Amino acid sequence: MIAFFKKCLKNPAVQYLLRLFQNIGDDYIGLLAAGVAFYFFMASFPAIAAAISLYGLFSDPAFVTDQMGNLANFMPAESLKILEDQATSISASNTAALGLGFLVGILLAIYSTTKGVNALIAGLNIAFNLRETRNILILNYTAFVLTFVMMAYMLFALSMIALMPAFFHFLHIPDSIATPLLMLRWPLLLLSAALGVQLIYNFAPCWRSHEGGRPKRKWLSWGAATATLFWVGGSSLFSLFVSNFGNYNETYGSLGAVAVLLLWFWLNALTILFGAEVNASFTVPKDEGMEEIHFGDTPPQKIKARR
Repeated sequence: MIAFFKKCLKNPAVQYLLRLFQNIGDDYIGLLAAGVAFYFFMASFPAIAAAISLYGLFSDPAFVTDQMGNLANFMPAESLKILEDQATSISASNTAALGLGFLVGILLAIYSTTKGVNALIAGLNIAFNLRETRNILILNYTAFVLTFVMMAYMLFALSMIALMPAFFHFLHIPDSIATPLLMLRWPLLLLSAALGVQLIYNFAPCWRSHEGGRPKRKWLSWGAATATLFWVGGSSLFSLFVSNFGNYNETYGSLGAVAVLLLWFWLNALTILFGAEVNASFTVPKDEGMEEIHFGDTPPQKIKARR
């Protein structure tokens, strides 16, 4: 039995998993994800107000509200209901209020999302074991640019999910053509999400402080792919759990749906940080920053020690 465990500990895959689990514990990514989730939760309602107000300046804002049910594939029903109720309230406003709502909503959304991105940058620096050396102007500029990239992706995803079916219907495209195209949007959204996560990994952390210099930028990495798959799988399982087993309304009362929405944002942030840990555990030095651990009477095995 001891020989079996000794052989297992020498396996590179096992050593990698040991590093990964230790890094996750040392970096408290669950706590970091909670801070990111709070700011993105605060940004969600102004973002909805801005999106509906912008669309309402050109067309019927109630149309966006009607199409939000398509988001049920990505988030729990309780969370979606909060957003739908908010969207319904905004879409019922008059045109002048929609114009003002767009201005106020976009400013609040940018502010809250930027704070969330700053928290995410701090978490990624910890995950990659980097020290923040950028001055406050460059740091906030980076967060600001990433905020707009994330908001652009949200608009793209919302258009693909909510507006694409209506666009095909407006053009009277036959179902034989529209159905395959509508099915194709899901893998396209997954691929674009993975590329977006990799973009965050490439530009959000302070790579200038990396001991080996800035690593080569990639279009896609194991961490980005893992984060995307975990996001889809985790969101689906969480929605299933909330719908069938978790009755948050009994515990939190009228705030049950809010608690579910916060947990969903936390899960999203956690998957991004987990993907960063996956990449960081691949790229750790093999001869530096190591400490010995013992398993029973077996010789010591080495795993990464966090600095």
